Amino acid sequence: MFKKIKKLLSNISIEDVVIFVIPFLVCTLMLYVYYPGIYNYDVFNQLSQIETGKYTTGHPFISTFYLMIFHKYIGIKSSLPMFQIIWFSLLCTAISKYTRKSKFHFVLQIIVVLFFSINPLISTSIISNNKDSLFLLIFMTICYFLWVVIDNNFICSKRIYIFLAFFMIFFGKVRHNGFYVNCVFITIFMSIVLIKTLKKDKKIILSFACSLVFSFILFLIPSKFYDVESVAMDAQSVGSLKALQFEGYLYNRKKLSKDEINELDKFINLESLSINSFNTSYMDPMIIVEKKDNYYDTQKFLKVSLKILLNHKTEGFEFFLKSTPIIWRIYLPEKIMHSYVWIDIGVPNRIESIDYVNKNSKLFSVVDSTLRKFQEGKGNKLIISIFYSPAFYMYLSILLTIILIIKNNKYTWLITFYNLINVGIISLSIPVQDSRYLLNGHGLLIILTIILIGTFVKNNKSKKI
Repeated sequence: MFKKIKKLLSNISIEDVVIFVIPFLVCTLMLYVYYPGIYNYDVFNQLSQIETGKYTTGHPFISTFYLMIFHKYIGIKSSLPMFQIIWFSLLCTAISKYTRKSKFHFVLQIIVVLFFSINPLISTSIISNNKDSLFLLIFMTICYFLWVVIDNNFICSKRIYIFLAFFMIFFGKVRHNGFYVNCVFITIFMSIVLIKTLKKDKKIILSFACSLVFSFILFLIPSKFYDVESVAMDAQSVGSLKALQFEGYLYNRKKLSKDEINELDKFINLESLSINSFNTSYMDPMIIVEKKDNYYDTQKFLKVSLKILLNHKTEGFEFFLKSTPIIWRIYLPEKIMHSYVWIDIGVPNRIESIDYVNKNSKLFSVVDSTLRKFQEGKGNKLIISIFYSPAFYMYLSILLTIILIIKNNKYTWLITFYNLINVGIISLSIPVQDSRYLLNGHGLLIILTIILIGTFVKNNKSKKI
């Protein structure tokens, strides 16, 4: 064991230490400002479950259990944000080390890592206690292992496939939409792995498949030790709210036929619908729409909703554009920017033991006011787009992917495709458009940029795993 540790430490270079320190220091400074970390409404709800011992599936239990480990069992303030800072720093170090080819390349890596580390949306996400930050870190870890697999033409250590399987299942357990992302991606990925490895090493696909099953069982274990109540807040039920949002969009514009109105009347009280129920930045009005028993037959309601959508394709496209601007529009005007950007730092404190220790300091005032200015769309348009626009990051990721496909490896599309599946499911199933649901795009661009600069630097061969 000690020999393995010694060997591992001997592989750590000064370049690795420098890359690790950059995000570590930047995020730690942000944690100092917002000590003991950032909390949002979801976290307060989950902490309440932990304190009372009454758990529900409103938030996937694995994400609550992850929170429980740090807040209940470790019990040290800011231990979770610090763990995530180390995780993020290690990821930046790992992908940089794997792709590094020269000293000049190392300098470029410093610039890239520093740029992304000082992005306020990334640094505040890393020190946040909510499950979206965990989702981001798991996604970035998957992207790293995916690149190792792709870069080695799918023939690499079975250990990499085991890690990949573990984090993919973890990804699917942290947020409800993660399960559906995995259903699509793993099916496609396994098919490619099977084709690429069957003749060369049959054990690879077998080890990956077995690891998926084992990891799935492993993540079921924690919930067996706690009484977890099942509630209707999974991806399908949230998708029902999205359908309800669209139907209200049609109803308030008098686009529904009498037959469609009669059909919907079986599920909801149409009189309770109003234009205020379809604010894409606030879910509560849709939740309080008066619903009938049939509404909770989710599959039946979604089937009727799909039929209505097919009858109103033009209106459906218009609704998609109006309800998802954060996904496709690079710059959002100030009047709607504040509704879409994730401002956890503004969430009222609900737990007495949790408060920003430095909230009365000058440093806190300067940092907090500056972040709010840009998050609410009141700053420079270019800066807002560069740091806060999920659409900008998505388009840039697609561009970098195309370049990498041409210059490096045609299977690079798999990494970006993983994120695009998530974006698609978010746009179709979640009625509230919020930048925290799209943080993966920022993480993806970090990985792709580091890979890309390695593609154009010619020197020594990159290190392989």
